[in-house]
Amino acid sequence: MKRPAGWLLFACSFAVCGCGSSYDQTVITSGTWVVEHMELDGKDVTDESFEIEFGYNAETVSITVGDTKHNGTCALNSGKDPKEIDIKPEASNRTDKPLKGIYSLENGSILMLCLSPTKRPKKFETTDTDNVLIKLRLVRYPLRSR
Repeated sequence: MKRPAGWLLFACSFAVCGCGSSYDQTVITSGTWVVEHMELDGKDVTDESFEIEFGYNAETVSITVGDTKHNGTCALNSGKDPKEIDIKPEASNRTDKPLKGIYSLENGSILMLCLSPTKRPKKFETTDTDNVLIKLRLVRYPLRSR
């Protein structure tokens, strides 16, 4: 039985486009992430006030640093090794820079991000780079009573 070549092309292009796996999207959007460890230039900066929350399908993101909230868009590419993440500020935001990064999910409750405003990191490290490494723990939303 022959299958149309167009179907095969569609399936391959979907696999290559790397929209982020539905598992990654589901886990990343299932609550608020709080910092367990943050590192900049090889030094622990965990005392910084930082929180990140992803919107529906991990397409939007809200990052709070101190008392300032930054909103933007997010794109995951789980088809790469390491997995990739791009965070862009809202169109009206002229001060924040887009961030390129890599990520990993551990046990569905730990998210490791390594982000840079200049070029995508190759490894989860910060020494001699402008990368920031963030280890986040998932705080799930409370269950709603019926």
